[in-house]
Amino acid sequence: MCVGVIASVDGYANIREQPTTASRIRGSLVKGTKVDVYEVVKRDGRYWYRVKRGYIRANQIRRECPGSDGKINFPYP
Repeated sequence: MCVGVIASVDGYANIREQPTTASRIRGSLVKGTKVDVYEVVKRDGRYWYRVKRGYIRANQIRRECPGSDGKINFPYP
């Protein structure tokens, strides 16, 4: 598991039922909100993070997962 922070330029990020923009929106989180990230999923050429209530596009989250060097150590291209 990793911790991330919502960092969307829109000021919020939608939480979706499935890792696709066609999926129903379950809710949203405002910029600066911390979330636990459980896994990374690639679907239709886009990366998504699975969080407690669903999926958020990976580019909407700044990962804060320190590795041994203090840098982020969570998969995302």
